[in-house]
Amino acid sequence: MNIGKLKTLIFFSVLFFIFSFWSSACGNAFKENKNNNSSQTSIKIITSFYPIYIMVLNIAKDIPNVSVENLAAQYSGCPHDFQLTTESMRKLSTAQILVINGLGLETFLEPAIKGFPELKIIDSSKNFTDRDSEINNPHIWTSITGAIEQTKSIADQLGALDPIRADAYKANSILYIQKLEALKTKMHSEIDSLPDRKIVTFHDAFYWFAKEFSLEVIAVVRKEPEEEPSAEEVASLIQTIRKKNVHNIFIEPQFPARTAETIMRETEADIFMLDPVENGQDNPDAYLEIMNKNLEVLKKALAK
Repeated sequence: MNIGKLKTLIFFSVLFFIFSFWSSACGNAFKENKNNNSSQTSIKIITSFYPIYIMVLNIAKDIPNVSVENLAAQYSGCPHDFQLTTESMRKLSTAQILVINGLGLETFLEPAIKGFPELKIIDSSKNFTDRDSEINNPHIWTSITGAIEQTKSIADQLGALDPIRADAYKANSILYIQKLEALKTKMHSEIDSLPDRKIVTFHDAFYWFAKEFSLEVIAVVRKEPEEEPSAEEVASLIQTIRKKNVHNIFIEPQFPARTAETIMRETEADIFMLDPVENGQDNPDAYLEIMNKNLEVLKKALAK
């Protein structure tokens, strides 16, 4: 075993020992709360990262004695490069429920979850219906339909774990889903008729979004979001953009634009910012606001 792996093992072992007492106490409290069937008992919900946090904020909105906290800071970037810290372990140790995206996105959580056996896990992708057999893409929230299905699934699972508040979770989810449905209708009405359907995205975050709005993703700038493409990959991408006559490259606010700018100079394609909603403000309407901004960007980019 190398030194790095040994240090990681020691780190998690120490943390598990420190937090195991808190975890046990919180888990037992949750069992007692459920048995008491009282809305006066408190429940703390932790979310794995930003878009799930926004969904749960809406589902738990104004429900007494239910608190929601995000594992990572709202501006911490995408979950691909997230690393657990002592603070994130502390958050997990004081929670009764953890809500995740699922579909393999939160691999960083796997070693930590083992240390908190009483922590209840809600997988928001549990009932996701639009599954392609050859596609393993976890970014389902970028599709409005995906976000709707995730919201419904989270509310249903929360209600099963916390039945005394099930009606409140359900009512809040219905209100939020109505907003998402209105957004979906608006975006379809303004995107579906745009003439240019070919795009290049920064990485594969927009697979489900593109599928929902019948956009053709010709290529991605980075195959892995945390890794810069090689010179050979950039050259191949430039050739593809020229051959396919792609006019637009969509970068993301969470990542530097250097490679995309190089490609732009070589192909004369335009660069636009498309936000995958992986971080943002602590605001229940943040997803709606970001998607509306994305809509304006797409209208400008695809109207050529």
